[in-house]
Amino acid sequence: MKHVLIVFALVILYHSPINAQDIRSYLVVVKTKSVGNAKGVLYNVSPNAIILQNGDSIIAIGPTEIKKIIIFASNKPYKYKKVFNYTPWDENNFETRPNEQVRIRKWGQPDPTIKEEVGGHISNAAMNGVVNLIAAPLSVIKGSLYTAIINEDVNKFNSIRNDLYKYSIYYQLHTDYKDELKKINSITNRTNE
Repeated sequence: MKHVLIVFALVILYHSPINAQDIRSYLVVVKTKSVGNAKGVLYNVSPNAIILQNGDSIIAIGPTEIKKIIIFASNKPYKYKKVFNYTPWDENNFETRPNEQVRIRKWGQPDPTIKEEVGGHISNAAMNGVVNLIAAPLSVIKGSLYTAIINEDVNKFNSIRNDLYKYSIYYQLHTDYKDELKKINSITNRTNE
């Protein structure tokens, strides 16, 4: 029985979310000379093309077509925020006096009437609604993470290809730790020289 529990614990630890890799998609706007602006999620970057995924379609754009690449972080959906909270029956509004068993309101306030309670909840909901109407559009505003001006130059594209590759979904799914360690070692060797 002890061995079964140990094996069960190891299986749970192996499949726990600690080992899961978080994959983040990056939105890309590629300005080209022929198509105009191509928009989509950065899927892969190869020496011959930058590959975007837009819905169900895949867009491949060669480096001789690219004028400018702008990468944005994708936002999480906006969640309703409750800034104001009206709770007339919360425990913090009451106190127990030292020699009495009855709980009374702090500061000698009377209990709210039904009309006051309904009015408090309605005004609280209205104020939270106004705050969220202002905050929701502001949460959509995002700045670019990375901007590269290629101007249809293959050499410029190849020089920044590794930087672009780090933002691709393919890279996040297929990271090879040995290659990453080699890159880190080469960078540290260059800084030590």
